[in-house]
Amino acid sequence: MRTSIQAILSVTFVAAVFFSAGMNSAAEESSFADDLKEVASYAFGQSDAALRRIENRLYHAAGEEQAALLAEYEAQILSLLQAECSPEGRSFLCRFLADIGGKASIPVLGSMLSDADQFQLAVSALEKITDDAAARTLAERLADASEKDRITLLEALGRQKAASSAAAVRPYLAGSAQESLAAVNTLAAIGTTESCGLAAAAIKNATPEKQILWADAGLKCAEQLGSTGDFSLLEIYKGTAFPVQVRIAALRSLIRMQPDKAEDYVVEGLQDGDADLASDSLSLARTVKGEKITDCLIALLDAAPDTQKPAYIEVLGVRGGQKVLDKAVTFAGYAHLNTRLAALKTVGALGDASFVPFFLQQITAGGAEEQRTAKEMLTVMQDGQTDRTLLDTAVSGEDVKLRAAAIEMLSERRAVDTADTLCALAYDAPAEV
Repeated sequence: MRTSIQAILSVTFVAAVFFSAGMNSAAEESSFADDLKEVASYAFGQSDAALRRIENRLYHAAGEEQAALLAEYEAQILSLLQAECSPEGRSFLCRFLADIGGKASIPVLGSMLSDADQFQLAVSALEKITDDAAARTLAERLADASEKDRITLLEALGRQKAASSAAAVRPYLAGSAQESLAAVNTLAAIGTTESCGLAAAAIKNATPEKQILWADAGLKCAEQLGSTGDFSLLEIYKGTAFPVQVRIAALRSLIRMQPDKAEDYVVEGLQDGDADLASDSLSLARTVKGEKITDCLIALLDAAPDTQKPAYIEVLGVRGGQKVLDKAVTFAGYAHLNTRLAALKTVGALGDASFVPFFLQQITAGGAEEQRTAKEMLTVMQDGQTDRTLLDTAVSGEDVKLRAAAIEMLSERRAVDTADTLCALAYDAPAEV
């Protein structure tokens, strides 16, 4: 009995499998053309099964690089687009033409540009087709388009980046504010020497208002032209007529592209009347080499507001040199606390063991912040004679406070080689020592 039941169940299972396979086979036999017919009448809210099947077929063919099959699918899609098709179905199919479409799609999409309801679909598909014919189709539509549509076409040409489009875009640099902005942005996006040259010529002859409005595109073109040795547009955008962020961008590009002139550009920036640009130049002074920059910073330091003096001294400390060390020493007793501390740190970074007495004096006679900074500088001083100088002060110094401070610093520096001498000193030195 059990065997019979098992046999019945087995037969039932096999039948179910074959039935399921048959159903799947029937679904698979649904042709691309049949699915397109469903897409032609598709509306939002209806079953999208046919759309998903088309999507899967297209992606599978593209993934397998089946060019012949994709061309066949493309032809069927184009045929439907030229017949009756719902707006939803047309939108769905145009999205795939943007991905798989080739030369065959361009005339059909081009004809759709004259239909207001299909204009945006056609533009979106054409801009993603890399063939120059697609760019020409978009460009040829510029002259007859409304300003709104023309701006859409210009933006599409910018995203497409076809070098051949530059000449067609040029006339619209003379258009309205919005249209000319779209045109200059498109030329900058194309990014060739030719397109950027066209933009640069327009920028140089534009009103100051337009030059500022076009600054983002102008800087992109200036970078491109700068790579060919033409820095004229960057020099324009470095001028005082432009917002400081534009000037800073131009200055940094000039410094990066002309390292032989970097020192002069930084000096110019440090002396600029705009505080933000001068501050950015101060940051650049950390890494750009040249004695002119050091001399400029030293000259500016005296006249700088107290709140800015610490920053100048810090950058000078990074640059280094004897003249910087000498200047820092003169500010170690300055009235402004943060300036004094910056000067002490610079002396510590650039000075040698000869400054040990200087820092011991700060430790014994300075305020709390000066003491802390002086101890920090003596702790990290790299000169090999530092321990020797501290020990000499501890053993034979005349000032008890200085001697005690020297011993403390030897401890902070972990100067183990001085341990025996300090132990001997403990027997006959004054109690404080």
